[in-house]
Amino acid sequence: VPFALNPNPASSTTYTLVSGGGLCGSTSNPSQATVQVNPTPIVNAGPDTSVCNTPLLQLNGTSSIGGTYMWTSSQSITNPNSLNPTVSGTINGTYRLIATTPSGCSDTDDVVVTALPQPIADAGPDLLICPTDLVQLHGNGGLNYFWYSTIPIINPNFKDALVHGNQSGIVYLVVSNGTTCN
Repeated sequence: VPFALNPNPASSTTYTLVSGGGLCGSTSNPSQATVQVNPTPIVNAGPDTSVCNTPLLQLNGTSSIGGTYMWTSSQSITNPNSLNPTVSGTINGTYRLIATTPSGCSDTDDVVVTALPQPIADAGPDLLICPTDLVQLHGNGGLNYFWYSTIPIINPNFKDALVHGNQSGIVYLVVSNGTTCN
């Protein structure tokens, strides 16, 4: 009598088939089949991230089991068969890591990389001030601001910081887009 058996063991298991003789009452010799369960890799392409728009990006994948690795994307990937390849040129996009064990088991994971534009700091025009003046600086070009100088600055983390006119010098502005892009 034909039948189907669909085992789904979590570990390697041996199955034995014993068939009865039916009406004749005889039993045939048992037959065994071993189902080998190979481990599946667990890969991680890394967390989705936003980075400064740079010409190179290092991807950092991990895998629970050795085997072969392949990164795919519409972007240009240098050494795509390693866990940690580099991307050159345009880095904005989705990158897929595929790990395959020698037994053929595989897993995939994606990482989405968003390239943020580099902010452009604008500290405003040069100023001529009197020694008793309190002058407000007007910064532009980012979300976060940091003014620095040998001149004392009031509220250096504000977009519009203040300086006293009792010293001459250069005041510098660093702007950030809210991430590591300065």
